[in-house]
Amino acid sequence: MARSPLIDRVIRVVQEGGERAIQRALADTAKQELSRVLVGASPDTYEQWIDGQAGAAIDQIKAHGVAYFEFSYLRTIIAFAAAQLRELSPEDFVHPDQRVFRESHILFCDGREVGTLTEGGDTAFINRLPPRSEFVITNAQPYAGKIERGQSDQAPDGVFRLVASTVSRRYGSIVTSRFLWLRMEGLEEALGYPAIAIQAR
Repeated sequence: MARSPLIDRVIRVVQEGGERAIQRALADTAKQELSRVLVGASPDTYEQWIDGQAGAAIDQIKAHGVAYFEFSYLRTIIAFAAAQLRELSPEDFVHPDQRVFRESHILFCDGREVGTLTEGGDTAFINRLPPRSEFVITNAQPYAGKIERGQSDQAPDGVFRLVASTVSRRYGSIVTSRFLWLRMEGLEEALGYPAIAIQAR
């Protein structure tokens, strides 16, 4: 006996209703989990992919789809590194009241200078930079190399190497942090300038 067209229509309606219910439940769950992370872990920024589409709204997720979120703490980590550098930096040799060396830490993003990390300065611009970039902090004062090589009674163990290790110990699960000597065009320090390279894992 042939099946009634009415039965076929009922089956389709039930299936479509079930898919919509699954889709709504999945979207609600994704929103709840995102909110939980934003409140509990306080990331600096995040990016989202809904069914592989970058920046798509969560409500666009399909039934049985995938919501993927990537969280960034780079602004927090870079600000922490800068604060540690300032704390360990000796007073300026020539003008100790001006704190020149402490306020001359420069941030590069993929080789391009993007700002100076001064105490109390605005670091919100870091959130606008590509999170998968390599960030390098250095100091172009002409005596930066001497300080790093221990030629300062105020910093006998240097500055940048110590901070690179501190960042690794504290945030090593989410970023790599390494010390390096950086050569910069137009500046003639023979051995380069001390620097820290930070990059998301």
